[in-house]
Amino acid sequence: MSGTSMDGIDAALLETDGTPELLIEIDDFSLSYHPLFKILLKSVEFGIRKYNGDLEKAETNFVKDLKEFLESEFKLKESKSNEKDEVIETKIKELRKYLNPNEQKGNQNGGVILIFLKK
Repeated sequence: MSGTSMDGIDAALLETDGTPELLIEIDDFSLSYHPLFKILLKSVEFGIRKYNGDLEKAETNFVKDLKEFLESEFKLKESKSNEKDEVIETKIKELRKYLNPNEQKGNQNGGVILIFLKK
């Protein structure tokens, strides 16, 4: 389960007969998300909320909304335009590499996080 913090998954294996009298914890496990995955997850949530659950609009506007999310997440609103653009483009390159580590460096044809946008 990923809670509202979206920081990872926590799971527990329990033995029970459905009553409070028999509830035995067998094991538990936590898995933290990679920091870049958290950015992607939260940026998708940002877009879905922005369009009130309209997934088609969220998908269509993902690149624009990702940039808007990054600007907000990294508190870049007051930064100079060229500095803001540089930080956002650097983060997008990190996200692209995270999603597709085998992508050739020369294959950056203007699309942002292409693998993420594919259906």
